[in-house]
Amino acid sequence: MVAMPILRSGCCWKVGNGEDIWVKKDKWIPNYPSNKVLHQVVEEEEEWRVSVHIDPDLHCWRRELIMASSQRDDAAAICKIPLSRRQCLVERLPKLELELFVTQAWIIWYQRNTMVHGVNMRELGWLNRRAAEYLDEHKKAQENLMITSTTASRLVWQAPPPAEYKLNFDATVFPKLQCSGFGAIIRNANEEVRAGMSAKGPYEDSSEEAEVMACRKAIEFSLEAGFARLIIEGDRLNVNNNLSDFAEKSPFLAIYMMI
Repeated sequence: MVAMPILRSGCCWKVGNGEDIWVKKDKWIPNYPSNKVLHQVVEEEEEWRVSVHIDPDLHCWRRELIMASSQRDDAAAICKIPLSRRQCLVERLPKLELELFVTQAWIIWYQRNTMVHGVNMRELGWLNRRAAEYLDEHKKAQENLMITSTTASRLVWQAPPPAEYKLNFDATVFPKLQCSGFGAIIRNANEEVRAGMSAKGPYEDSSEEAEVMACRKAIEFSLEAGFARLIIEGDRLNVNNNLSDFAEKSPFLAIYMMI
């Protein structure tokens, strides 16, 4: 929820490859009134994604198409948006440096979460040393690990259908700290993260009650982040079942349950 004030102030995400952004419906034009296309577009463009306006090989805007399908003000604002020359910046790192970078990023994320729950901040030098040690421990464990084949079935996260988004949420209870923690993440069909949040909540007597509260917080977060159509997935069967009644009564959110 830390980024919520930024979202509420009207900021919009970078375009990227534009595959997940609707030309007409979404906020995606920075430094522009309402951050959306202002003028009426041609009829077929109502269902266009922003990726239609981007040349995937040259990583630049298709200016002729934009000028032909949009009003002059909208077209000028769109063409001013900078596009990344690389879809993923981590491609610039060799494998060893990439592994260390990812581990450092995880250590920083973990440190942030511990601070939320009242643990003091570690000194910066420790974070770097711990990242290197953790990566070394992982590699040694992999070398000594004996992987045995098994036929036992296991749960695997499944991506939503194309053009859909899936919201996963979870909760945990911290008896010693007398509080609970909530987390939620929204991903698209390409398994890319579109939004996420973590928050501290009141103490709950059971993990089931905490899961219900996490579900509520996750739905509120999704609505505030601008998602009106979601597949919602949790790990509590009764919570998922209770959501079905909410979905039928809610005029704001179309919910598709996957259990």
